[in-house]
Amino acid sequence: ILVPPLPPKGYSETNEEEFLDVRKRFLQIFLDKVTSHPTLRYSEELMVFLEEDDPDQWSYVRNGGTGILEVLSS
Repeated sequence: ILVPPLPPKGYSETNEEEFLDVRKRFLQIFLDKVTSHPTLRYSEELMVFLEEDDPDQWSYVRNGGTGILEVLSS
């Protein structure tokens, strides 16, 4: 399964507000592509990624647990 790349986090020569607007648009495009993918749209990992609100689960991912992109691209 090919997962679309995330937009870069890097800063450009624009001001912060403009950068955040552009990043937000690219993140929306990424989410649109992932959620319209015929296989990914039904994956349990994607549902957890989109719906998880337990901070402990996100701490697990930040501290070396398997992230959504690792699961989906394996």
